[in-house]
Amino acid sequence: MANTAEPERRSFGSSILEAVAQRVHETKFAIGGLLGRGTPRPRELWEEQYRCGVWNYLDSASEIAHYMVIVGYVQHFCANPAILDVGCGHGRLLQLLEPYPFKSYLGVDFSAEAIERGHSLASGGARFERVDFEEFIPPDRYDVIIFSESIYYAPRPEEVLRRYMSALTPDGVMIVSMCQNRWQGSIWTALENVAEIVHSTAVTNELDLTWHVRVLRPNDAPTRREPPTS
Repeated sequence: MANTAEPERRSFGSSILEAVAQRVHETKFAIGGLLGRGTPRPRELWEEQYRCGVWNYLDSASEIAHYMVIVGYVQHFCANPAILDVGCGHGRLLQLLEPYPFKSYLGVDFSAEAIERGHSLASGGARFERVDFEEFIPPDRYDVIIFSESIYYAPRPEEVLRRYMSALTPDGVMIVSMCQNRWQGSIWTALENVAEIVHSTAVTNELDLTWHVRVLRPNDAPTRREPPTS
């Protein structure tokens, strides 16, 4: 029989180190949020988490509601839109957008593992690209630019939002979604310094997690009328 004591000891030590690392990250995340700043994660961590299936829960029923608010906003504010999904992960939002008309979809993410999974969903006007969204220069103009659970990984979220605004069409909107916690109010305040909130929805799932999904336009944009409802 093999001696399993040493592997068990390493596993226990590894789990402690992982717990400490997670607590350090959560502390940095909280401090950054209170200052209106996000907290980047190293690319190696994203790759490892996608390889290990950490983010597979995004495909669960518990996550559908906040995604569908985004889908609803896209369809309400823009007919047949060109969409840029910043921090698209493995493409869950594209899956939910597919039954509805859109001109084009570009999903970008920091993780090569996530983008590789996304490629299997790409068809027609949809494609994926691995980029660092803090350095990425959008190649086109978009009717909708989406930050779904991603903008709080930027050190200065308001600067990222301002830079991406230059890639909007004249009537374009940005949709930002963040899962609620105690310290993200400062990030929303920072975003409101550069953008007007056109509409906002909060949705809570059965796990008592709440998301705030908001439609924004540049502060200096001319007043625009919403499309008529049918």
